[in-house]
Amino acid sequence: MPTLEIHLEQSPDFDLATILDALEPSACRMHWYFVEFVPELLVGEDGTRNTDPPDWVPLLWREIEVGNKPTILAWDKVRQFARFVLQTDLALLIGLDSGQAPPEPIDLNDPNLALVVQALDGYLWAITTQDASVIKTVQNRFPNAQIVERTQRYY
Repeated sequence: MPTLEIHLEQSPDFDLATILDALEPSACRMHWYFVEFVPELLVGEDGTRNTDPPDWVPLLWREIEVGNKPTILAWDKVRQFARFVLQTDLALLIGLDSGQAPPEPIDLNDPNLALVVQALDGYLWAITTQDASVIKTVQNRFPNAQIVERTQRYY
């Protein structure tokens, strides 16, 4: 499936919340599977460092981290969680239509996966989809995004 790679030259000024903004409105109707997610830093309510996020945020992150299966979240919970993430080290998120489960094993080029979001060290974000409107929106939002015809697992 086509993948848009967004390479950042320096420390990112944006993170998961900015990527999610670019996926709306298509992503809103999906359920999201957090296969892997390692934040570099979690922040508090006001988005500043050295403040603690609400208790549910680190609990959710630990659930994702130690879970044997992907953690499923509705879009609104994904958006809430993203508010408290300052930088993502590694991520693999899969967006699927409601009621659909990710295939086992997960093939990131499976056309049944509506959206796949990956992050590597906060300097590379990859968005995989066949949805032409999402591709166009991401290209408009991130002019340096490059299309790769087949995705890969970046870590």
